[in-house]
Amino acid sequence: MITSKDNPKIKQILQLEQRKQRDEQGLFVVEGAQEIRMALQAGFGVQAAFICPDRVKTKDDFDLVALLNAQTLAPLEVAENIFGPLAYMQRSCALLVLRQHSLDLVELAQRKPRALLALVGIEKPGNLGALLRTAHASGFDAAVVADKHIDLWNPNCLRASRGSVLALPLAECDSSALIAWLKQRSYHIYATQVQGGTPDLRFDLPCALVLGSEKSGLGPEWSKADISAVSIPMAAGLDSLNVAVAGGILMYTLAPQLLHS
Repeated sequence: MITSKDNPKIKQILQLEQRKQRDEQGLFVVEGAQEIRMALQAGFGVQAAFICPDRVKTKDDFDLVALLNAQTLAPLEVAENIFGPLAYMQRSCALLVLRQHSLDLVELAQRKPRALLALVGIEKPGNLGALLRTAHASGFDAAVVADKHIDLWNPNCLRASRGSVLALPLAECDSSALIAWLKQRSYHIYATQVQGGTPDLRFDLPCALVLGSEKSGLGPEWSKADISAVSIPMAAGLDSLNVAVAGGILMYTLAPQLLHS
């Protein structure tokens, strides 16, 4: 059992709280039974697994430990006083250190998504995670993070997504590459605009729903004649919504086509 905070594996978990370390090591930390199951099901490579025996109390906890053992991950036991400061969730009994993995556009094309969520320049990890969770729930097949300011493996993004960042196929690229890729495959592109877009929220498949940052929205490359601008109707005196709320409204406008076909 690990009983010292000076253990190199414990130090590595603490290092991975920093984006610089996540980027340099190509690793990130995930916790929570649902999130761990999603990561294993999606095939993320496991660098290390940890459990805190003092926190294994419920049937779900015991099932999770059994799953880790069945995956021959040989989880290391960690004392409660060491594990506690590592865990964001009070009831967490396990942590995994995982290898980062996202798709490129060639790999994404092989999956032939009907409905794609494109997130361009999103600044806040909580918004990014919430949008990915909603995309997963509403039947979107994949997501692309373009011109990114934050990393997908930020703990706040992981928590807000409730594991969807692990389960939903994700690609990363820049806007110009994404636009070319979508047009080459004859996607209907729907780019959100604060004002000036159609309020008639109907979508044809295959499609890409594109959301920009709250601060600056989408760039001019998303305002071409062959890209449909959409806007959410709002009461007088208001000109914007939180991007995760706006995305949720638009995604669930499309959800009946995705969930019942």
